[in-house]
Amino acid sequence: MPIHKFPLLLLACTLLGQTPPPKGSISGAVLDAVSGSALSGADIYMSPGGKSAKTDEKGNYEFKDLDSGSYKLSVYFNHGQGAHGTKMAQLASGQSLTLDFRLTPKADISGRVTDDNGEPVPGANVFLIAREYRLGELRYVYAGLSSTDDRGQYHLKNVETGTGYLIEAVKQDRNVKSISDAPADPKLRKKAMVPTFYPNSESIAAAQVMVLQPGEKRDGTDITLRRSASYCLDGVLATERGPAPLRFSIEQSEPSSGASGDGAMYMSPPSGAAGPDGHIRICDLHPGTYRLDVYDGLNQGTAFFGETEVAVGDKDVHKVSVLGRPKISVRGEVALDGKPPDQPVAAKMRLTLEPMTRAFFGSELDATYPPPLAVPGEFTLQGLLADDYLTKTSSIPDGTYVKDVLFGGQSALHEPIHAGKTMGTDLRILLGTDGGKISLKVQDKDGNPIPDCTTVLFPETANTEATLADSMLPGQTDQYGTYTSATIAPGTYYVLAASDAVNRTPESIAKLMRARTQAQKVDLKANGSTSVTLTPLTLQ
Repeated sequence: MPIHKFPLLLLACTLLGQTPPPKGSISGAVLDAVSGSALSGADIYMSPGGKSAKTDEKGNYEFKDLDSGSYKLSVYFNHGQGAHGTKMAQLASGQSLTLDFRLTPKADISGRVTDDNGEPVPGANVFLIAREYRLGELRYVYAGLSSTDDRGQYHLKNVETGTGYLIEAVKQDRNVKSISDAPADPKLRKKAMVPTFYPNSESIAAAQVMVLQPGEKRDGTDITLRRSASYCLDGVLATERGPAPLRFSIEQSEPSSGASGDGAMYMSPPSGAAGPDGHIRICDLHPGTYRLDVYDGLNQGTAFFGETEVAVGDKDVHKVSVLGRPKISVRGEVALDGKPPDQPVAAKMRLTLEPMTRAFFGSELDATYPPPLAVPGEFTLQGLLADDYLTKTSSIPDGTYVKDVLFGGQSALHEPIHAGKTMGTDLRILLGTDGGKISLKVQDKDGNPIPDCTTVLFPETANTEATLADSMLPGQTDQYGTYTSATIAPGTYYVLAASDAVNRTPESIAKLMRARTQAQKVDLKANGSTSVTLTPLTLQ
């Protein structure tokens, strides 16, 4: 008879007078917050542990055989396109915990795109534009897309509610001739359609911010595309060896591809390829500011990259020069800054480098998504392109925090790294060891705990909207109304609980700035911890 390890383990525990701790479970239902109906087929993910489940026809789910500890549950409806939500849970040994989700339904926007003669514009792209602070700047990025039909009608689905968006209509050709045959005289050229924001603004600053309610169907969001004189730009694409037949893409500088909220959207801009002499003459351009990228080959084969910004006014632009620079190799180090912990750090951390305004090329993925990094330890990133990247860190070892990120000796903690553009190619990630934790307990005026409540911590030094957005630490209370931060830098913080969600949009950050006078101020000592009891604020 074979000997099995599991019975032997039970026997060993019994002989030692011990029994394994009982397993627990988390179960519940996923419901529509407005109608109360069950949402079947919703996907639920649990971390840590990597478990997943799907709701049945009654909207129920269950996770079994769980160890005690802290868990995060994330639910997504309609394959991630519909409503979503999260819950934080503290599970005791042997506990059967019930957590129900009530998901806020998303909204829709529809309308019609016409030209300045009132005729429908088929095949136009209509974008949902998110506005968020990122690395000290207010950025505009794509967050949704629809195309107009033969009648000029469009329909943007699954729009997040309670968040301000812009709507933009664009009509453009995807394939660009490297040497345009447009006449030399601008008066003889066909006119260009100018990208337009609702309601009929050519300026992104003057566009109307739209905020939708749960389940809202907003129709009649119509946009008129005006025609303007069109202009050309000419120049040479080159590498260090001289003019070269590089590929290029050209698009308006903003909005751009990139991340917003919990997701990201990347568009393929209009593109073409220069001839053997590297010369280009791109036409049909309306007045505005453009980003011109150059690269050699498609996706996997990219070995050269370069970009420049070109402003087109009321005349053609001549002698534009764009240099495709070779890929670079970056040597890096994760270092502990301060007194090393008593126990050596055995964990590893994650590093991601994210292009600021474009999609990833396949040839740079090994550099931008490296394997987990040893702490402390050295690493090498091979194949970065000469562009701006956002550094993102995760899985930071407990008891440490990211104190600084240095690239070429300059801080990139709140700045993009400018690969291939600045002196030096060394990347150092400094993990502080003198941090502490702040624990929050959120309750109502009668002392009852409030689960699923938004919490926010931000440094006292965050005295502008841009710095607050970049440094704030949002959280969510568990079923007991408690939240404990990860290890953070010592210093003075404002802490508050909010009755509504917060994000990095200008409206949300402005509300947080106004709430500073109502927030509690907390001094966190080096290697210390502190606890605060809060009642939720209504952000105005």
